[in-house]
Amino acid sequence: MNDAVARQPRRHTLLGVVVVASLVVVAPASAEPSELPAPSAAAPPEPAVATARATPAPPQHGLVQKHSLGLGFHVVLMQTEASDRYALHGPAIAYNYFIGRRWGALLRLAAFFPILGTMEGPGGNFSGSLIEIYDQHRYGIDGLLMVARRIPVAERLEVVTGLGPHIQSFSLAGARYSPVEDASLGIGGLGKIDYAFNGWLSASTQLAIGLDLFDLVDHRNPADLVVPLSWTFAVDARY
Repeated sequence: MNDAVARQPRRHTLLGVVVVASLVVVAPASAEPSELPAPSAAAPPEPAVATARATPAPPQHGLVQKHSLGLGFHVVLMQTEASDRYALHGPAIAYNYFIGRRWGALLRLAAFFPILGTMEGPGGNFSGSLIEIYDQHRYGIDGLLMVARRIPVAERLEVVTGLGPHIQSFSLAGARYSPVEDASLGIGGLGKIDYAFNGWLSASTQLAIGLDLFDLVDHRNPADLVVPLSWTFAVDARY
C-alpha cells in the first residue's frame, strides 16, 4: 500500500516533465512568423489627360526679338523756304525690328507711294490725284532708329514707345510738270500697341511721326519743315 502511494507522485512528476518538454518544442515552431507574400505597392494613378489647354501667354522677361510687317497710310506735310505748303498722301508698307528686353533698339523702315496731294503758296495751288500728272514715278522712303521701351499692360497686351533719329525722302516726277523731291533729317518717335495671340504671333497697330528741320537736298526752294505721319496695322512674329 505504501509502495503504491509512493509510486503515484513519481508518475505525476514524469507526466509533468513530458508535458513541459512538449510545450518547449512546440512553442518555438509556433513563434516563427508565417512566410506570407508581402503586399504589393499600389501603382500610382495615371494622370488625367487634359482635355483643353490654355494658350500660353508670351513671357514678359528675357531677350526678345520681334519682326513686324504691315500695311498703312502715310502723309508728308512740308513747308518750304518760299512759304509753299505741300501735303502728300498714299499707302505704305512698313517693317519693324525690335531687339531687347524691357528696353531695346527698334528699327522702322517704310516705303510709301503718294497718290493724292495738295499744294498752296506762291508757286501755285493744286489739289487732287497725283497719278496722272506725275506719271513717271511717285515713291518715298522713311526710316527711324529708336531707343524703345516695352510696357506690359495686361497678360497679352503691351505698349511700345520709341524715340530716335529720323530720315525720309520722296520723289515725284512726270513728263508735264517739274519734279517735286526732298530728303530731310530730324527726330521721330513711335507708339505701338501689341496684342499677343500666343508666344510667337501677335497683331499690332502703330503711329509714327517725324519732325525734320534739316533739308539734305541742295535746291532753289529748300524745305524748312517736314512732318511725316504714318499709321500701320501689322502682324508680328516673335522668337
